[in-house]
Amino acid sequence: MRLTATYLILIAVALSPLCWVSIPPLVDYPMQLARMQVLVHAADMPALAANYQPAWQLLPNLAIDLVAPGLMHFLSLEAAGRLFIALTLILLVLGTVALRRALQGDIGLWPLLALLFLYNGGLFWSLLSFLFALGIVLLVFSLWLTTTGWRPGLRLLLFAALACLIFVLHLFAFGLYGLLIGTYELGQWWSGGARHRRSLFERGAALAQFVPALLLWLVSLPNGGGSLTFYGTLRNKLYAAAAPAYFGPPGLWLTAVLLVFCLAALAIAWRARRIRVVPAMRWPLVAVLSVAAVMPTCLNGSDMADLRLPVALPFLLAAALDIGPIDRRFLAGFTVAALLLFGLRIFMVSESWRETDRSFAEFRRAAATLPQGVRLLAVRDVMPAGWRWPKAEAPSWIRPDYQSFNHMAMFAIIDRGAFVPGMITRWTALEPTARNAGMPDAQGHSLTPEELAAGVEPECGAGYWCGWPEKFDYLLWIDFGSRPAAPPAPLQLWAQGSFFTLYRIVAPSARGARE
Repeated sequence: MRLTATYLILIAVALSPLCWVSIPPLVDYPMQLARMQVLVHAADMPALAANYQPAWQLLPNLAIDLVAPGLMHFLSLEAAGRLFIALTLILLVLGTVALRRALQGDIGLWPLLALLFLYNGGLFWSLLSFLFALGIVLLVFSLWLTTTGWRPGLRLLLFAALACLIFVLHLFAFGLYGLLIGTYELGQWWSGGARHRRSLFERGAALAQFVPALLLWLVSLPNGGGSLTFYGTLRNKLYAAAAPAYFGPPGLWLTAVLLVFCLAALAIAWRARRIRVVPAMRWPLVAVLSVAAVMPTCLNGSDMADLRLPVALPFLLAAALDIGPIDRRFLAGFTVAALLLFGLRIFMVSESWRETDRSFAEFRRAAATLPQGVRLLAVRDVMPAGWRWPKAEAPSWIRPDYQSFNHMAMFAIIDRGAFVPGMITRWTALEPTARNAGMPDAQGHSLTPEELAAGVEPECGAGYWCGWPEKFDYLLWIDFGSRPAAPPAPLQLWAQGSFFTLYRIVAPSARGARE
């Protein structure tokens, strides 16, 4: 009973930042919310339907697209989004608990170490479909370990279906699941003593569960994706290594403290021979570390590929580490320090989210004055070093994160049915209507004031912003209070906020052509 109460209380604390905001300021989250709005309401919002339409197809990243719209039948868009995030975080903890139970036969308190790593680089960038699918992977892998006594045919049939589910939820999670199953079975064969062909065949038969999912992958290939692959720089690799504890530049010092604390505690316990990796997980963990080390930063058009396995690693370790008797004073000190770091993380996230949510609400009030269905261009200036949220109540050492404003313009899709560049990407269940056909993908690229100025020049090039006075109706300029003294000629002031300005784009030739 005490164990259950401890888990419930600490999980509730971990989820508490979601209670204080309408829109958690995760980097790509506004874009994902806007996509959910289209998937559910395109048929009953004429302005929205004029710009976007659902285009359901087989894709390996549909976790949020499949779950959140279902929640929206009972909840508002904002509440459904927060609930999906909560379910994602809960799944990561439950998956860690289930895997520890499958590996070691008990639960204990050690899986709670996963709480220190819930707010990670994957969540910061809003890789929600991957994180949701990661929780499912932990649960399914746990089930695989506990069903060795089942009839082989029934077991393979069940796990083939689960493998297909994981594939549809997210491709990277499916790859991790295959890596865990394959190396676990290989490790069991290798350590079994009688390493003969029949034993290898029996272990290898487990891989048959992946055949249907691989067939689905082949079918899905024409539906999206890209070919760009690059390994990345040393900076990319250091960023990926810190991803398990990283949650934005404002908390960079907390990332360093958390990583040093955990690595130091691990080293001390290892030196004292009070900790070891469960034998069944040695091969899988070595495989995860090895693949993470060689993973490109961008793989077939998927960015941040190299931070996903590092993000998964703490949850695997929290389940796989067999921790023996530890000196009470050391354990008490470790527990107090862990709780302080956990509480500090939750406090910083809560305060930062609350302030940024107020900024989002300010923009949404101003955007409510836009006509329905307009084409909105967004430009973001450099955030001044000392900039603070308007009327900030958070402590001065909790700083804003400029990346939280990357996709703020997407709220105009939700509230006004607007068209905003970057909403349509290669691996989504959306497509533009004929009215917006041919508008290039702008995801991941924040338009700068210099690019905006160059966009009116004849030699601009092929960027989506080139010739913007002829393509767009309104412009959002996130200026952080430093408004340009002389904005480009086609712009007329429409509305002002404390850190942004909305302009109407006056281009008579464009108006006449569209009308």
